[in-house]
Amino acid sequence: MPRSPPAREASDEEPAQAPARRAVCRLEDGTALYVKILDVSVDGVAVDAPRRPAVGSVIHIGRQKGVIGRHTPRGFVVFYETAASQELPILRAV
Repeated sequence: MPRSPPAREASDEEPAQAPARRAVCRLEDGTALYVKILDVSVDGVAVDAPRRPAVGSVIHIGRQKGVIGRHTPRGFVVFYETAASQELPILRAV
């Protein structure tokens, strides 16, 4: 007689996937670009977008102002203005 698999406990279940967050980006010329947020960090955000503005373009995503840092296969990455404007310290060999 074949055995049935053991019942899964509630703690073993996979966590439910969070719903996709969407945002409106405003480009320098005032046009709106509707994007899906893929990843958020302290320094910036990665988005899935139908269009890819030029690298270095200023963009507002939500209430944050930033600069497009690079393109990805699905969209682009925005570095927030406060993170982009900070200069890195010069490290010297001793």
